[in-house]
Amino acid sequence: MNQRVHAWLAVRAVALLEDTGEAEGLVKLLSPHVKSTFIGTWLPDLNDSKKGFGKIDNHVLKMEVFEGPLKERFVIKKDKLLKLLGRERRMATELLQSDNHVLDDEWWGTPFKADPDPGKHLANRAMAFSEAIIDLLLLGDKQLDRLVPGQIDFVEDLDRKALTRRQQVATYFFMLSHFIADACMPCHTDARALSSYSDGKIHKELERRWSRRIGTYFDKDKLAENKPTSSAILRESREISDRLQVDFDAVVPDLYSRDVWSEVLFVCRCSYAVANLIVPPNDSPRGGAEHKSLKELFPGDNGEIRLKEFDAAILHDAVLNIAIVWKHIWGRFCR
Repeated sequence: MNQRVHAWLAVRAVALLEDTGEAEGLVKLLSPHVKSTFIGTWLPDLNDSKKGFGKIDNHVLKMEVFEGPLKERFVIKKDKLLKLLGRERRMATELLQSDNHVLDDEWWGTPFKADPDPGKHLANRAMAFSEAIIDLLLLGDKQLDRLVPGQIDFVEDLDRKALTRRQQVATYFFMLSHFIADACMPCHTDARALSSYSDGKIHKELERRWSRRIGTYFDKDKLAENKPTSSAILRESREISDRLQVDFDAVVPDLYSRDVWSEVLFVCRCSYAVANLIVPPNDSPRGGAEHKSLKELFPGDNGEIRLKEFDAAILHDAVLNIAIVWKHIWGRFCR
């Protein structure tokens, strides 16, 4: 997902929390600063952010058939995955649940595993940011502390300059959104050659498609030129989802798993299954480099209608999953 897509997804997650009345203190923290901190959504993709990792491809969970020991640990049957994800994730309920022929019982019984290099594991990155944000919220300055439930006495012993400001932690929330959104991108979870990010591959095709459909409003230069207010940016994020027919329920569900790591892992499992719906296993078997364009995979008017269903489900879940994880983090202070 490129910069404008990541920016829209995160801002729309703020609007979703605002619309549902969830995590009111968090909305008060994020909404006034969407204009100045949304750039955090694409910082993890900038080369300057990769001093510790080198290669740009550092937030993936690309799965393939696992041939090692204890294979049963890496099998998640369809019914179990759907239960783990709940009824709100539309990639699961609208794409996977309705599929009865592309991914058969044999596929769902196959062990799949990813083995990213240290520092590149999507679930690890999301978990690390989540815990870091909790620590930042504990060390908030007076303005931030007024928003965060609970009392922290030791803050009085710290130098004022050492305390977290609202815009600092807002930037971290937006950076976290990047990794959650990437977990919803099917090609970030698929080790087949067709999912690599290069010209002529569906990874780049899909991202360019979403970017085109969202439009230019969330481009950095456009926002700087138009100088909109934060409320105007939130309003535009809603109008874009209306245009894309990406609608949301009235409630943001709680985190189903024990922690962010597990939740992101299950989301990645779902995304990998969706990648195999987009390009079925028989069309591009393990190790196969053969590629078909989106027009070949989704031909004609009916194909475009079907592809828009994939667009809507993937973008919906990216927004919803960001809101779920943000709400979970904030909820750690509300019990």
